[in-house]
Amino acid sequence: MIYDRYLNEFSSLSSTQLNDVRRALDDAFESRKKQEIQALRDEFGKKANELGIDIKDLVGGRGGASRRAGKKVDPKYRMVAPDGTVHEWSGRGMKPKVFAPYTKEEMNARFAIRS
Repeated sequence: MIYDRYLNEFSSLSSTQLNDVRRALDDAFESRKKQEIQALRDEFGKKANELGIDIKDLVGGRGGASRRAGKKVDPKYRMVAPDGTVHEWSGRGMKPKVFAPYTKEEMNARFAIRS
């Protein structure tokens, strides 16, 4: 491999020096990656222009978070405890402790919110 020819030099370096080398390599890697990504963008943009296509049409999707990200979901189950406390759960994520003893079938029969 390519690093074999540098192995003798690396073995004589201190851990501090090796850390410096690692940081320099990480920086070089990130810089090269950005250059390659930009070159691809330029290449694809040029090709899209030649074909009369908007580059955004090639990528598809909206990008970023989904439309529903962070939105509240209506509860699917509701339980009123003996003390009058109302517990609701959307059926997503971890099951709340108050619903833990019940199976899905029991929850659907006893606590499902019917619309």
